[in-house]
Amino acid sequence: MNGWTNHETWLVNLWLGDTFTEQAEDGQKITEDFIRQTVYCLHDSVHNLDPLMADLLSAALGSINYREIAKHYVSDDPTVDDDEPEDEDEYGYSYDDDDQDGGYIDERAEYHERIDMGRNEAGEWLGFM
Repeated sequence: MNGWTNHETWLVNLWLGDTFTEQAEDGQKITEDFIRQTVYCLHDSVHNLDPLMADLLSAALGSINYREIAKHYVSDDPTVDDDEPEDEDEYGYSYDDDDQDGGYIDERAEYHERIDMGRNEAGEWLGFM
């Protein structure tokens, strides 16, 4: 989707990109964790969602490639080599070779495995199975 991993990733950058640009200009490091924290703070501010809508929102949040968005905001950093080839996991998420432990990839695979098994993060049955 417009050069992004998926629609969810593109939407986060579409809606929050100007904010991240301003924050970066003010000296804030726009890291993967910073973006994730920003998105989850917005998520936490939404109350009284229908359980179906809450589950759909949570699934969408789990699809966001926060690392890809963060790389977008460090592209002017001379220490970042954007020309290096990236590998992709089985879900199409990219990662660099210097990610030796595959932490992000493991996190994504675990999330998809849980959803495939019909369980939430706490290991409880989701009830739609």
